[in-house]
Amino acid sequence: MVFARSNGCRIHYKDSGGDLPPLLLVRGLTRSGRYWDDIESGLNEHFRTLIVDNRGTGLSDKPKRGYSTKLMAMDLLSVLDHSGISKASLFGISLGG
Repeated sequence: MVFARSNGCRIHYKDSGGDLPPLLLVRGLTRSGRYWDDIESGLNEHFRTLIVDNRGTGLSDKPKRGYSTKLMAMDLLSVLDHSGISKASLFGISLGG
């Protein structure tokens, strides 16, 4: 399991690895990365996918304080930094978009 640290919170993500262009996949506020399972294998043919469990979901920490969009954006930057990626495309749904 892979975790990035963001503002005292562990953010879980799945990294397909490889030398393909990176694509960060983000669901809405209360959804974990498992909601990408149906399309992940198809995307992995063309992208290095990074599938994130938003804070409060999946294997990420679940802090009791409120979540802001700024805080969640910082979580995504932490995932990119932890992965050694300086630039990526983003595919999101709902608040993840």
